[in-house]
Amino acid sequence: MTSSPLLPPNSRSPLSSSGGPNLDPEKGPEPDASTPAIVSDKPPAKRSVWGKFRRDRMAIFGSLILLSTAIAVVFGPMLYTRSYSDIDFARSLIAPSTSYPLGTNDLGQDQLARLLRGGRVSLSVGVTAMAVSISLGTLIGMVSGFCGGLVDNILMRLTDIYLSLPQLPLL
Repeated sequence: MTSSPLLPPNSRSPLSSSGGPNLDPEKGPEPDASTPAIVSDKPPAKRSVWGKFRRDRMAIFGSLILLSTAIAVVFGPMLYTRSYSDIDFARSLIAPSTSYPLGTNDLGQDQLARLLRGGRVSLSVGVTAMAVSISLGTLIGMVSGFCGGLVDNILMRLTDIYLSLPQLPLL
């Protein structure tokens, strides 16, 4: 083996005497000492996404707020049984107190009961919209992938047109 001016003496060159890489057909390529071996039983992408999420305090804080809001909206009306629609002008515009934690509006309706009821409606609308969009997207993608060709091109251009429209006027 010839010595290279860039390699220390008694070291092996990554190239064979013919100029190609050191490949042994029975053993495969020789491992490089500068490259560390990766030893993990988990896929690195999954580990890194969860690790990044755990280290992001704002993501954890936002998730806790979302989870607590969902729990309050789902179980709150079972625990806080005051009516959200009763009108009592004698109790209009009461400041927050122990009997009305968020006060009342100008019609005398309990604001906390209305907030919990409205949150339930908003949560159900959001979940329904998500389910419909996932179902339609999956169906369009399956038809496009199965048929291919002209059908694929037409469906994908329609999808591009829909995605290019601003969302505000569609509401």
